[in-house]
Amino acid sequence: SLWVVPGFSIQQEFALFAEAGLTPLQILRIATLNGAEFLGREDAMGSIEVGKAADIAVWDRDPYTVPAAAIKEMVCVMTIFDGRVVWER
Repeated sequence: SLWVVPGFSIQQEFALFAEAGLTPLQILRIATLNGAEFLGREDAMGSIEVGKAADIAVWDRDPYTVPAAAIKEMVCVMTIFDGRVVWER
């Protein structure tokens, strides 16, 4: 979609979940394992394990400790796709 900016849009979504009262663990689960379970693919994706597909965004702060209001300020410093660093700040 023209109005959905990859990375930024998910960051906004995380901030809204946090403002709604979800914990960081609940938010990360929604973004990862829940989708894989919905697709019936949790054996191949949804968590970081040997043999599973995993694309990873590395943030400048620990999402488990950032206050809800600060999630919007987090900065992605590296993106790993298919086992390779594809973007680095």
